[in-house]
Amino acid sequence: YLASQSVEATYIVIEGGDLSQLDQIPTGSLVVSIGSPLDFSDRQLKARKTFYHNPYVNRMWPEIEIYEY
Repeated sequence: YLASQSVEATYIVIEGGDLSQLDQIPTGSLVVSIGSPLDFSDRQLKARKTFYHNPYVNRMWPEIEIYEY
């Protein structure tokens, strides 16, 4: 969805549990996690936002959480 909206970013899919790519992110870069928080030893959570959807329209994700580091 984000790529289709022309959001310029590097996307890392971590659904398989492989978090090794997270070590490649330069210090000082903005990191956004959608759905689940990440366990960073060297980054603090800056913001947590929750967006709510109408559950009759979007039953799979009635709420989406965004974590910024």
